[in-house]
Amino acid sequence: MMICNKIARAGCLFFLSIGGTHLLKWWHRKQAIILLYHGISSAKAHLAPELFEKQLQYLKKQYTIISLEQFMNCQQSATAFPCNSLIITFDDGYHNNYTHAFPLLTKQNIPASIFLTTALISTRKLLWFDEYHLHAENLLHTRGYVTLSLRGRTHTLRTQAHLDEFKEELKTATRKQVRAVIDQLAHATKKNSDKTFVQNHRMLTHAQIKHMTAHHISCYPHGHTHAILATLSDKQLAQEILKSLAFAQKNKLDTSCYAYANGRIKDFDDRATTLLAKNGVRIALTTIPGWNALDTEPYAIKRISMGKTEDWNSFLIRMHFGLFL
Repeated sequence: MMICNKIARAGCLFFLSIGGTHLLKWWHRKQAIILLYHGISSAKAHLAPELFEKQLQYLKKQYTIISLEQFMNCQQSATAFPCNSLIITFDDGYHNNYTHAFPLLTKQNIPASIFLTTALISTRKLLWFDEYHLHAENLLHTRGYVTLSLRGRTHTLRTQAHLDEFKEELKTATRKQVRAVIDQLAHATKKNSDKTFVQNHRMLTHAQIKHMTAHHISCYPHGHTHAILATLSDKQLAQEILKSLAFAQKNKLDTSCYAYANGRIKDFDDRATTLLAKNGVRIALTTIPGWNALDTEPYAIKRISMGKTEDWNSFLIRMHFGLFL
């Protein structure tokens, strides 16, 4: 697989070097690409601010950057998108979206949208997967291994890759099972925390959201606790969606758009799309990679996840091919 990826990567870069960038932009000129970012900070899993700024400079020169509201209006009125339209979004609602991303977006006069995990706004709580990494990586560093129990099985994790694989398994677990795993980790580490990690992964405050929404940044719901909808009972799913919409309404935020937690095709279902539509949500964003046409299913809008993309060639490949190489 690694050899195949290297060959594919080399082929993509060669194609771009001989003018493929212009051809691909022409091919997708009538479609809209939506980029998905998360944290902008020095954290290992986030994109460094200086690299984000470099990407913004490139995007502003190469694309017509529009707001998510413009995208929705074009799609629902069947009005053509501006040529090579691009939309910038952030998921989760990290504090660093305000401290690092917002000043850079303002400097470039670029609109963006942030999807909020509403239960964590103005709290000191971390998202469950960040809390998992905080404690698991601490144990891996100090002990050299991590032992966890899930669904009656004991797992011994000895590498970062093992931690990442186990996190993917946790995404299919119930909320109670996830909480039990994190409690195991917290107990083993005696709740010792890396202050820098916590600072980089804390959530936005109400005041920060209010300030940004007054300056070309729109904020929408991303679920209440970041639970993966397809893993929930009907009652839990309704609570996860409706509580996040209620938070948005209470804080005078737009509820016409929603982003699914995790957002893969298996992470949401007809129950979710039906409930969203019933409650006035016009479109819902996924993490399914691809470009969007006017007739793209409104409750399965595609996005290109930018991840860290610290290597410039990886950034170009992801931008123009939607591939993770």
